[in-house]
Order: sequence, then C-alpha cells, then structure tokens
Amino acid sequence: MKAGRIFRTSTFRLALLYLAPFGTLVVVLFAVLYWVTLGLIDSQTNATIEAEVRGLAEQYSAHGLARLVEVVAARSGPNGEKGTVYLLTGPDLHPLAGNLESWPETRNTVSRDGWIGFDVDRGSGDAVTSHEIRAKVFRIEGGFRLLVGRDMAERAAFRAVIAKTLAFALGITMALGVAGALYLSRKLLSRVEAVAETSRTIVRGDLAGRVPLQGSGDEFDRLSTSLNEMLDQIEHLMTGMRAVTDSLAH
Repeated sequence: MKAGRIFRTSTFRLALLYLAPFGTLVVVLFAVLYWVTLGLIDSQTNATIEAEVRGLAEQYSAHGLARLVEVVAARSGPNGEKGTVYLLTGPDLHPLAGNLESWPETRNTVSRDGWIGFDVDRGSGDAVTSHEIRAKVFRIEGGFRLLVGRDMAERAAFRAVIAKTLAFALGITMALGVAGALYLSRKLLSRVEAVAETSRTIVRGDLAGRVPLQGSGDEFDRLSTSLNEMLDQIEHLMTGMRAVTDSLAH
C-alpha cells in the first residue's frame, strides 16, 4: 500500500484537522500554567523581600545605623541566606555593607514603591553567568540607601523547564496525532481496498468473489454484508440465465 495514498485519504486529513485544536489546547494549558506559576514565584519573592526590608528597618529604628551595618554585614556574609542580595550605601552610594561591590545599574527606573531589577555576573573565568536580581530600595535619613533583593535564578530555571516541556509535549502530541492518523487511514484504506479488489474480481467474470468480513459488526462489515447479499442475488440470477440459455441452445 503506497504511503502517498494514505496521505490523500479523507481520514488522514480529518485526523490532522482535529489535531490542530488539540495542539492549540496543549499550548494554552501550558501557557496558563506558565503565567500562574511565575506569578506565584514573583508574589512569594516580593513577600520575602518586603519582610526582610521591614525587619532591617526595625533594626535601624531601634538601634541606629551602626546596628544596621552589623546586621547587613552578617546576613550578606558566608553564613547568610543563599540567593539574597544586600547593599547598604552612604549618601555618595559608597558601599558600607552587603554582598554587592557597587550600586547596580538598573534596567529601569526605581518604581514609586522602590522596586528595581538588575543583573549581576557571578562566577569566574569562563564560568561567569548573568543572574537576574529583583530588589527593593529603602531610603534612610541622611541619604543612606538599603537595597534588599533576591536572585531570580529559580524563576529563570523554571521558565526554561516550561519552554522545554512545552516543546516536548507539542512534539509528542504532533507525533502521536500523525501516527494515529496514519493508522486510521491505513486501516480504512485496507477495508476500501478489499471492496475494490472484490469489484475487480467480479469485473473479471468471477461471480464467486465476496467482500471479506472482519466480524467487528462495524459499518464496513454491514456494508460488506449488504454487498455480499447483492452479489449472491446477482450470481443466482446469472446462474438462472445460463440455465435458460443452455436450455434454449439445446
């Protein structure tokens, strides 16, 4: 059975037609999952940063600038929480404490509520990677500034995983859809070929040819049964006509 004939069948085209909205549904579902999860990650990150800023602001209010410098230095040191970024600067933006060497160049202006975004390079040599940082700026009396942020590497990693998963899911969906279309088309075409072969047998003069049944009771079996009954009747009539012709010949 030639593959070109399978691709031209209505079953194959219909299966591909249904595959298009199904693939679209997969994309929509993953897009919703993507945006909802990223929104949740952003919300949790913002809440963590704001809680940290409030805690440091309370330290400053209760104990002054010297105590704030000590706390920021401790939290940004080796024993601090991984992924958290701190920077306390003077009015001239000279660093007083924190794990950033200098005040970052932000990708955008500081929002009214103090949120900024910037990138930092981490690593050494060929292993240097750029990390996205989301942070909030807290201004202190006298022109001092406190920046508290979080490394968004987990967010970026999740985004990459979702993109790969979406591509994989779409690939699997398309492959299964095409495979299913080919299977259905091949099965349908084999049933049609059985009817066509029986027709060719009858045309060659063999009235004993019949359409094979699969015993499934489907519409093809019902059609084949009707065709076989018709062929039985035609064969019976032709046999009767031969008998009459033979009688007249003698």
